[in-house]
Amino acid sequence: MPNQIQRIVIKIGSKILTDADGHFNEAVVERLVKDIAYIKEKENVEVVLVSSGAVALGREVKPLEKFEVETSAIKYNKAILKEQILAAVGQPRLMAFYCGEFKKYKLDCAQILATRAVFADRQAYLSIR
Repeated sequence: MPNQIQRIVIKIGSKILTDADGHFNEAVVERLVKDIAYIKEKENVEVVLVSSGAVALGREVKPLEKFEVETSAIKYNKAILKEQILAAVGQPRLMAFYCGEFKKYKLDCAQILATRAVFADRQAYLSIR
């Protein structure tokens, strides 16, 4: 008996989820979720979606063109700090959109936030796996 695929991992980057102007493209996510639902139903395969896009959605909610760190206590790269703030603002929106789309197909949606450090630590890696 040939090996059957048990799990598919799909990685979607911000460039796929945004249009030429950097705005979130809901139609792309709608089609992606529809395709995932089809694969799960017809092929009986577990699908894991790895998605970027939180920063792009954060940019739409809270533009930070004039953002300034107001405390000298922060000794951190301001560009990285801006990206973290945008991600923090955009992540709930991204998850809400994904969850709403998956709900249409009676599929649950959850998130795991992982950094490179998680993949470097064997126990942490095994936990998220």
